Amino acid sequence: SVMTSVARSQSRQRLEDSKLYLEANQVTTMATKATKAELEKQNKELMQKLQEMQLAMDAILQERAKNQEQENQTLQEELVRMQQEQAFDELKQKQDQSQEPE
Repeated sequence: SVMTSVARSQSRQRLEDSKLYLEANQVTTMATKATKAELEKQNKELMQKLQEMQLAMDAILQERAKNQEQENQTLQEELVRMQQEQAFDELKQKQDQSQEPE
């Protein structure tokens, strides 16, 4: 009867241990899930920020390209104007030379 009592006590102890182990396991699982969810949330937020930064960068680069194009256009126009002036001056010079009395 003492042996039965001891066996029962040990059995009860193992059951308690098992319950505790199961509870600890469940808590760990919940914590893991929470951590995973939090990490996924943070990752999503980071990806969104990264996308916003990429869009901002693209906009800046487009603006720069547009400004560069405008600058090139202005320089091209200036060059043409200078060439025209030079051609006009040379023509005028030739005319003046040809009108000089010999």
